[in-house]
Amino acid sequence: MRIFLAVALVLIAGVGALCVANQPTTELVDATGAQLTAGLPVDAPAPDVFCDDAAVAPGLFEGAAFEQVARLIDTGRAHEAKQRLVEILASSERDGEACILLSDACRALGEFDEAADYGLKAVELLPDVGVAHHTYAKALADKMIQGENRLAAAFLLPKWKAALARAIELEPANVDARLEQLTFYTYMPALIGGDLERALELSTELEAYDARKGKLWTALVCQRSGDAPRAIELCEEGMVEFPSDGMFACTLGSLFAEAERFDDADVAFQRARDTWGSEARGRALVAQATMHVEHGLDHEKAIALLDEYLRNPPRIALMPPRATVLVTKGRALEALGRAREARAAYEDALRADPSHAAAAEALESL
Repeated sequence: MRIFLAVALVLIAGVGALCVANQPTTELVDATGAQLTAGLPVDAPAPDVFCDDAAVAPGLFEGAAFEQVARLIDTGRAHEAKQRLVEILASSERDGEACILLSDACRALGEFDEAADYGLKAVELLPDVGVAHHTYAKALADKMIQGENRLAAAFLLPKWKAALARAIELEPANVDARLEQLTFYTYMPALIGGDLERALELSTELEAYDARKGKLWTALVCQRSGDAPRAIELCEEGMVEFPSDGMFACTLGSLFAEAERFDDADVAFQRARDTWGSEARGRALVAQATMHVEHGLDHEKAIALLDEYLRNPPRIALMPPRATVLVTKGRALEALGRAREARAAYEDALRADPSHAAAAEALESL
């Protein structure tokens, strides 16, 4: 979600700057000038450990060389993986697969232009392979939000949408790609392309491939569109149907908080925290604490919840940033008259993220 919101701000600010955007360029040759070839095998079963996609083309990434590279990427050794993949480009005819993994390796290394270029190469070499299009889409998303030329986002966004749509068209069971597409339509402003009606259609489609995630996202879309009664109903159904997924309870807590049903929200957040799964627990801790701070309910409780989160934050993507959590804690401390501790929290927030405007403003006002 953070990616799409940041891109939205860039697009709104840079609508008139499309001409300066950097489009990935591609030459289908390796470092020696030799022509790249797809070379995709079609007669071997596809292992599912080399990419995030739910389904891949038959034979994709089959073989010891790609198996070794995938392990290197998975274990944080992307630099070694990149070196090995460059060798594979020069020594094999399976350049399309190598380009997919090179894009992933470059993304891990923060080399966003190269990642997009290799993703584009993969698409051109393997135009009918969904993983190639999804890899390109992920590289474009990283380039939009993390590349040096932020104004390029205005030019790259349509390419990202097209790549993601093609990935889903080729592999309808690719739940990760569907979730990325659904997040865009749910959370981007309408000016940029957000569309809650389309999001509702997509969440309904998702249920055919993943009933749990589809129901949860339908609830989130209903919440976003202002249909709180339907969102609450879906969350309550989800808690019964999928009791091990604490995100239904966490979302229910947020809905109750928005309706100022604070006691009910506390019960729902507690259930989310007690349910197995670090994402639900982490989100519930921060959401419940934020509710107590914003509505002036129980600041001591909020501090305890935030401290629990800060002691062991979930190591998964798109969780509340440490700086934001520290600012919320600082506000709770301020409300209790503990100005010195609040100052320390704001200073810690700025150390975690020197560009955090809310932390700087809170520190200055204190």
